[in-house]
Amino acid sequence: MARDINEIARELRAAIVADPTLAEAYGLDAIKSFDEQFSRVSIEAVDTYIIAATLAVSEKIQENDQDNINAIIERNRIGTGPWYVEMAKRFQWNENIQYFIAVNPADGTIAYNELKPEDRIISQAAYIENASREVIIKVATGQPGVLTPLIEAQLTDFLNYMKKIKIAGIILKVVNLPADMLRMQANVYYDPAYNQTTLKQKIVQALNEYSVALEFNGVVLRNAIIDAVQRIEGIVDIDITQLQAVTGEINYEIERAYTTASGYVNFQQDDVYPLINLVPNL
Repeated sequence: MARDINEIARELRAAIVADPTLAEAYGLDAIKSFDEQFSRVSIEAVDTYIIAATLAVSEKIQENDQDNINAIIERNRIGTGPWYVEMAKRFQWNENIQYFIAVNPADGTIAYNELKPEDRIISQAAYIENASREVIIKVATGQPGVLTPLIEAQLTDFLNYMKKIKIAGIILKVVNLPADMLRMQANVYYDPAYNQTTLKQKIVQALNEYSVALEFNGVVLRNAIIDAVQRIEGIVDIDITQLQAVTGEINYEIERAYTTASGYVNFQQDDVYPLINLVPNL
């Protein structure tokens, strides 16, 4: 882990005090610290800070580079979770083009007969391995806020693609579902100096922004939704009386946390939900 500037500066200054040659040249007392013997604006203090800042930046760059290198290695290591996610996102589909792929048995790399990044339709993918050692890939197309499942023709071709590239013997399942719908009812206490209609609009906007920002295959947290609403100016408190996730015919009561079935969520918005009861905080 990269050191911060202050940590490096302390080490440099401690080394100066401990060095016999420098201690003799400056007349330093080995019992006292650097800060006790040099002014904060002394040349020595300024120089050690500059050196520390330079080293801190250098170490951070090296750490980031190593993280990037490790991520690249993991994405290209055949059979790992990141590899499956990367391969899913490389899938190409165009109703007017028939793509053919060949898999190099030596390294698992895939070569299309024609490379067209614009036809890579899967924008979101996540890897899960369950207790039965099955590989589950969740996918969606589109951009955050307007994500949708693959249409039937796309899904059929994607399943064939994944069967061709997956590791032999692995049971692979694909989850391709519409967004989980969140149903919320809440009593929201507000400062009466603020307009109710404007506050309600801001609450709906905050809920939408929360759903868009949620990481794909992320976890919906009840407290995070509360925080999103409470950040609105004029909101004093919020009491969520109902929070449900609906996927297909199944309703989940969210007491604390909920892992998305489809990988993404939308707040249900109709004549019933979200039911926001604004209560003046008197």
